[in-house]
Amino acid sequence: MNQAADSPRQSILIVDDTPANLRVLVDQLQEHGFLILIAEDGEEGVQRAEFASPNLILLDVKLPGIDGFEACRRLKANPKTRDIPVIFMTALDNENDKLAGFAAGCVDYITKPFQIAVVMARVCTHLALRAAESELHFQATHDVLTGLPNRLLLLDRLQQAIICARRVDQRFIVCFIDLDRFKWINDSFGHEAGDTLLKTVACRMVACLRESDTVSRLGGDEFVLLLRDLDDVEQALLTVRRVIAAVSQPIQLGEREVTVTCSVGCSAYPADGVEADDLLKFADCAMYCAKETGRNNLQLYNAELRRNLEERVRLEGELRHAIERQQLILHYQPQVDLKCGVVVGVEALLRWQHPELGEVAPSRFIPLAEETGLIEPIGEWVLNQACAQNRAWQQAGVPCVRVAVNLSARQVTRDDVAALVARTLSATGLDPSWLELELTESASMGDPDRVIPLMTRLKAMGVSLAIDDFGTGYSNLQYLKRFPLDRLKLDGSFVRELTGCPRSLAIADAIIAMSHRLSLQVVAEGVETGGQLQLLATRDCDQVQGYYFSPPLPADQCAALLRAGPLALPPTLVRPEPGGSCWSWTTNRV
Repeated sequence: MNQAADSPRQSILIVDDTPANLRVLVDQLQEHGFLILIAEDGEEGVQRAEFASPNLILLDVKLPGIDGFEACRRLKANPKTRDIPVIFMTALDNENDKLAGFAAGCVDYITKPFQIAVVMARVCTHLALRAAESELHFQATHDVLTGLPNRLLLLDRLQQAIICARRVDQRFIVCFIDLDRFKWINDSFGHEAGDTLLKTVACRMVACLRESDTVSRLGGDEFVLLLRDLDDVEQALLTVRRVIAAVSQPIQLGEREVTVTCSVGCSAYPADGVEADDLLKFADCAMYCAKETGRNNLQLYNAELRRNLEERVRLEGELRHAIERQQLILHYQPQVDLKCGVVVGVEALLRWQHPELGEVAPSRFIPLAEETGLIEPIGEWVLNQACAQNRAWQQAGVPCVRVAVNLSARQVTRDDVAALVARTLSATGLDPSWLELELTESASMGDPDRVIPLMTRLKAMGVSLAIDDFGTGYSNLQYLKRFPLDRLKLDGSFVRELTGCPRSLAIADAIIAMSHRLSLQVVAEGVETGGQLQLLATRDCDQVQGYYFSPPLPADQCAALLRAGPLALPPTLVRPEPGGSCWSWTTNRV
């Protein structure tokens, strides 16, 4: 397929010393619109790849000087070229040679004498895979709605700012920004208007900053500014005040004109802290103080705010005793098969009921548990409770479903996590086939060489495996194909944007199609509307989870829902299935 006329030309480096091969490949690939680069030996190929950064490399195995295997190893050892896919071309058809090539880092083989149709198919396939991976990487480091850097990229830039400031003795500040009255605007005018407002605010913030500065959206109505290379803090505060003034200008939402303000908290390097987490934490604390003192203002971190952090310490202390005081409970959210409305699984979700603080939001205590290491005993308790509950349901005659339990990043790094799962299954009597373990994408991709053996051991037990929040971390497709997975969970951030953001819809399409090619099921999280459900169904998403069908439920209510049978699908999804009547419900019962 020829490249679109308005798309940038993709480049291919051919490393081959045979003139006849070069003529055929160059003629055919140029005819399809590719920009062709040529090298006639391994050393030249490695150098040209580093200089030109091609989209793909066709690499002969037998070359003058270093052979293709050594050239590939050097390409993969170089940070500038390690992500470029390499396809070997060889007359060798020995399995050991192929294994050696894959070990060196190639993604595919083309056997000589090659057929040009095969070459084109392999080239187009791997270029498409790399494009999808690049898109997922962009999505992993940028906010879908605004295109701003997300938390992952912000932390990287913040760490770089610390290194540079320490080396040249400079200052910078971190500003945590939260919009005032955003929830009211969202509730009053709808999510589409809220999205328009967020994009407008993002553009106004960017316009106030220098190129060396960063504005990041963490999610919701939370933004962070990183203002670098400062002579003094007052210089930065002038910029922050310009941001506050720009945000507060009227915004047109349809026929209505609205005004939103913002509360800003700032922490300074090195006066307030020298670590990235501390600077963000202190700026966040200062922002809450700005809200408490009337909103639409700026607050610097100070000693008084430090006392507020002491309250957080108290929360940590309470959390340490939450299990023994029986304050933790599990709720279960159904996962519904989109073809027939049957609940095929439930995800166990943790809740904390405190006698004085009331119901503590998971977003408040789970990050705290992660930071302090408390997530390990809590995670062990969750695993045991979920397995015991599922076994109790089965013994009571409740229809069998798998129960999904999240493994935290800390748990994944433990050497005994597989043994813990085995002990829990044995103690509770739950068959492994009714347990699914969810690993976050960032934890899985962060150390794949450690995670893959763990996954293999868990799969050998008969446990199902899923990657949670897929698309929000660094999605390296080369590792993904090696993971022994059953399901990918499409992150709710994509699902929320399906009906209003073509980019999110395109990403969801790519993830679903890719998953099915890898024989993986897809579970879409956070499904709340019929429009989202319809789009997912037409794209053959396997299962959905979200408030459209049910919120997370206490164990007894979840059991009642499971006993009641299939959930009703909306009329637009009803269609008969050959040989059965799975799609036969016409009204939504929940």
